[in-house]
Amino acid sequence: MRLFAITTALILSIGCRPAAGVLIDDETIDDGVTDPTDDGTTDPTDDGTTDPNDTDPADTEPPEPEIATWEGEREFEFGGEWGDWGCEDTLTETGVEVTGDPSFANAVDACPICDHVFEVDVAEEALCPGEFDWYEDGIPVAQHVFRGLAIGNGGNVIMYSITEDDDGAWHREELAEGELVGVELEYWYGGTIYGAPYEVLGGATLHDLKP
Repeated sequence: MRLFAITTALILSIGCRPAAGVLIDDETIDDGVTDPTDDGTTDPTDDGTTDPNDTDPADTEPPEPEIATWEGEREFEFGGEWGDWGCEDTLTETGVEVTGDPSFANAVDACPICDHVFEVDVAEEALCPGEFDWYEDGIPVAQHVFRGLAIGNGGNVIMYSITEDDDGAWHREELAEGELVGVELEYWYGGTIYGAPYEVLGGATLHDLKP
């Protein structure tokens, strides 16, 4: 009788003990109980291969298109026939094509005849500093410009300067004539400043340029 009472008390003590729990991510309680439907066997239909039709959308996104870049120089010669006061200097330029960029739609729309439009940064602030009394710090240059290229037969090029006026309107103006061979652009133009002439020979490599 005494043995029955001890056995009964032991069974009641074990049966009423709460299951130990583990807190996961501060939300889910894992009581450590094994799923009774899990017999430990492996799904015979799982051969370990990946379903070729099960693709992650991130893996199928098209690659970013290559954007053409501008890397070039402009060589200026001032004076010419005016003699001793002249000088020669060079501007270094880098840029990117913005023809298909909606952020530059106003600049692109200003030159509908252009096949390509580039945003170009100029490294130097001035030409020939200290050479002219009337420009002690040099002849200032625009450091941020837009160039439009209209490409004709045989690679002949008309280059346009594309600018925004004070009222926010965009305009194009023919700047130079040139020639494009592959991705190598060469162009030339001239002008005057204070009545004195200057000539410009420019060149640029248009990396990744598409027809």
